[in-house]
Amino acid sequence: MKKTPLSKQVWQFINKYKMFDETAHILIALSGGPDSVALTLLLREIQSNFCPELKLHLAHLNHLLRGKESEQDELFVHSFAREFNLALTVKQLNVLELAKGANLEATAREVRYQFLQETAKEIAANHIVTAHNMNDQAETFLMRLIRGAGVTGLTGIKPILKMNNSLKNPNTDQSITIVRPLLNTRRSDIENYLREKQLNACIDSSNFSTKLTRNKIRLDILPKISTINPKAIEAISRTTDMLREWQEVFIDNSPSQLINNKNNEIKLSLDTLLNIPEVMRHQKLRDSIEQIYGKIHGITAKHIISIDSLLIKGKSGKKILLPNKLEVAREFEHIIIRPTTNLILSNDDNRKSVDSFDFSLNGCWEGELFILSYEIVTQLETSSYPKDMFAVLDLDKIGEKLRVRFRLPGDKYTPIGHQKAEKLKRLMLEKRIPLSARKLWPLVITLKDEIIWAPKLPVAKEFAANSKSSHFAIIIAK
Repeated sequence: MKKTPLSKQVWQFINKYKMFDETAHILIALSGGPDSVALTLLLREIQSNFCPELKLHLAHLNHLLRGKESEQDELFVHSFAREFNLALTVKQLNVLELAKGANLEATAREVRYQFLQETAKEIAANHIVTAHNMNDQAETFLMRLIRGAGVTGLTGIKPILKMNNSLKNPNTDQSITIVRPLLNTRRSDIENYLREKQLNACIDSSNFSTKLTRNKIRLDILPKISTINPKAIEAISRTTDMLREWQEVFIDNSPSQLINNKNNEIKLSLDTLLNIPEVMRHQKLRDSIEQIYGKIHGITAKHIISIDSLLIKGKSGKKILLPNKLEVAREFEHIIIRPTTNLILSNDDNRKSVDSFDFSLNGCWEGELFILSYEIVTQLETSSYPKDMFAVLDLDKIGEKLRVRFRLPGDKYTPIGHQKAEKLKRLMLEKRIPLSARKLWPLVITLKDEIIWAPKLPVAKEFAANSKSSHFAIIIAK
């Protein structure tokens, strides 16, 4: 039986996942290695045989990591583009300098995709095409399995990846996607294809170093697994497909009302999290982290299990630091996911003083959490005001000019109904004011720095209106 040409197999795979249509403008990531060279030639064949209106453009990033090898790769790419009459964009970046102590491999991947996205936008391409193949899929699966990845991680490399950023094709206003047409193709088939075409490609010598986990899996582990099952690579690929389908049906279609994105943080209801199956809960946590950070890289199953530990009783006020400058905090009946830059990072708890703001009669003060207004009242009708969000005061005792500031260590006052001064910290805890909000919680004070009132807290006994008061004022928080 006549074997189906590889270009037709790849075209069938493209159509199966609807990666792009016959008139698409695509950007091919060309490293100069065998996979990307074969990908480019296969797409040229697809263009000739199936979709002549397909537009191809090449992009190459020189990471400047391998000295002469990197130079030779760049020269090869220029020569290759000229030989096949293809447009080419090349850029050089000193990735070692950009990494500056960070993970070099992760930095290289990040700048590479950033370059590809920017180039795609510049040339108005709809899709970025990469040469990930079935062997890459098996290596990724095993690497993540060893590291303890969850279900999402074990779905491996996706055939189509929608970029989580603001880059769009300026002509169509569509988000740029990454597609992998060779994901159903074995590396051995790619090598055979190049031999048949009598074409050479660049060889990256770093691929033979077993110091890198992926290389160790490729060179040592996968060959041993293949002695047990010669079709192990295909079997792993089918497993990732099944896991991805399972995720799409049971997790991606689960209720999305858990997520409430506000002030660049995500607030998840504790009750809701505890009342869904663990696998869905873990996926929701991953999705929320990805929504905040833009990707899930660096977050392992161990991190998700640590977050799970915040759900048990007695953990309010506790938090967990994650990679990528993220943190997860338990605040009473919620789990909060946010960048650590959201928080006030100065050593506020050791402050000796704090700025205060003018707050005069018939005026307003606006902060990050509340807007406060200060007004005279002659006839009190408090039923229209939200509970704990207003204070009725003796105007003769507080005066027309007040101040607003945030809390200081040791703040205390005597609330109405109490016989002695109480610590502000304890009152805030009793009223379940989240730890993250306390540093931004406004305190209304006299010009002598005496605490009068704060939203959700009782008014100070000394300044509260009573039967002996002649003139009244009200402070309202919204």
